[in-house]
Amino acid sequence: MKNTVYFLMILMLLSACYDDKGNYDYTAVNELSVQLPSSYGLRLGDTTLVIRPVISQSMRDGYKHLRFYWQHSTVNFASVTAKEADTLSFADTVALRINPDDKNLKYEHYLRLNVYDEENDILYPYQTKVSIVKPFNGAWMVLHKQQGETRLGAVEYIDGTPLVTPDAYNEMTGKKLHGEPLCLGCHEGMVTSYWRAGNYVYNGFSIVTDDPDEAGIYTQWKKFEKNDSLSRMVAPAYREMINYQGITQYETFSSASVCLSDGVLYQGGNGLKLYKALVNSNVKGEVYLSQAASVGFISVYYDKIGRRFLNYYYYNNVHSIDPLIFNESGNQETLNPIPARPTNVQYGVIDPNAIPEGQEVIYIGHGYQYGPTMTGAGNRMYCYAYALGEHNKSYIWEFRSYGIISSSDVAFSGYYEIDTPAGIDENTCFASSMAYNGILFYALGNKVYRLDFTTSGGVASVVYAHPDGGNISKMKFAKSGTVNSKLDYPGGTWHPNRTLAVVVDKNDGNSDLVVLKLSVSGKVDGDVQSYSDFGKIKDIVFL
Repeated sequence: MKNTVYFLMILMLLSACYDDKGNYDYTAVNELSVQLPSSYGLRLGDTTLVIRPVISQSMRDGYKHLRFYWQHSTVNFASVTAKEADTLSFADTVALRINPDDKNLKYEHYLRLNVYDEENDILYPYQTKVSIVKPFNGAWMVLHKQQGETRLGAVEYIDGTPLVTPDAYNEMTGKKLHGEPLCLGCHEGMVTSYWRAGNYVYNGFSIVTDDPDEAGIYTQWKKFEKNDSLSRMVAPAYREMINYQGITQYETFSSASVCLSDGVLYQGGNGLKLYKALVNSNVKGEVYLSQAASVGFISVYYDKIGRRFLNYYYYNNVHSIDPLIFNESGNQETLNPIPARPTNVQYGVIDPNAIPEGQEVIYIGHGYQYGPTMTGAGNRMYCYAYALGEHNKSYIWEFRSYGIISSSDVAFSGYYEIDTPAGIDENTCFASSMAYNGILFYALGNKVYRLDFTTSGGVASVVYAHPDGGNISKMKFAKSGTVNSKLDYPGGTWHPNRTLAVVVDKNDGNSDLVVLKLSVSGKVDGDVQSYSDFGKIKDIVFL
């Protein structure tokens, strides 16, 4: 009975619709469509960005009945309609001038295009954002040899789109590099009064070739402006001692720099003056530093001759404003042993200052940030060291940067024995990141492996294989200050500490640069970026 009632009701409704034969007049309305990208990315320079939206109408040609005005704000989209917004244009296009020397330079610009249809009394609002990107900020720098020339290339990300420049240094300066390529280094947050009174904070990086006048620290976003040359930055007492051709590492963290050449450490405040490091009197015998890693506010080294780990706490920042004045007594720090504390793992059994015979350390790298919410979080980092042993065994040594300088923490916190994964030898390429706890990455041939050394015996698995074969010669993680950093680089919102760059040497003498974005577990997550625009790559660094 209930179903019958429902059926009769439906028939009545249908009948009512069918019998409605009213006469209705509809007035067609001109429909407007505006194609305007939601965002633009623009490399900082003396540039004018002209925005030309694509405008189409369903019933008209031309803009006779349309009125345009562009509103602009440097605060946010909500401010575009506020009183402080500027009106830039009353045309269908707008030109946004960017002057890099403007004292009030803003890096974010919010624009709204208002299109008013006078005939239909309809207002159509559209908005877009323009992001000004410092040149080579959030970019991979690539030191390589191409067509017989030393070149500095780059992979930037402008509005999410990779921009590859094989010879960025020449493009920006009009000059060429002449020395043989050695290495690149990042100089983060340098605080210096080197050139002027008062402190000035900036990011730079080092280009190191075998020409000491050419090698030095540069500011990439100022068209590779050179801060100084290594030939002048080394203190006079050591200029005849240092082997400029033997430099394998030169970078700055916190307020001081680390420069490693032929097993000798040169250091100094803010990276712009270098002194030979002293050696603690407790460190007996000859010292040769073959492996090094900057971890938090310290650096950890492997002394190949003394078969021990050493550390260096580069805290001093004593220097003259005058770049020609050096102060050795105020700037030399000391290479020290790893503190022997009862809290250390296997205390009295395993000593990091006397590595057991049969072990050889082949890698030291930055490790997991174990205290991101604690006091001194920037210095609560693990350091991982990989040592090849005998009888198909390997050993991972784990140190805590904060524990090395403070008795309130453990200095030597972990010692792991694993079966040596097949193929690993003294030439194997490794990488590690503060984003991964108990995990190292290594390369064999064209493959990248993930090694979980906290798992019993160690578990290794392939996370990437280059499709064109080749041999991986170098790997580096992008790096930011803390493990939780999620930076809005022009390439998108992503974690630098989970982004791994891989150099693949090919049979034709050139190299591919492959950028892998990894998941929290250390597996490839998302598209793989591969660039074949470079010659033989010597080194890479993320800025």
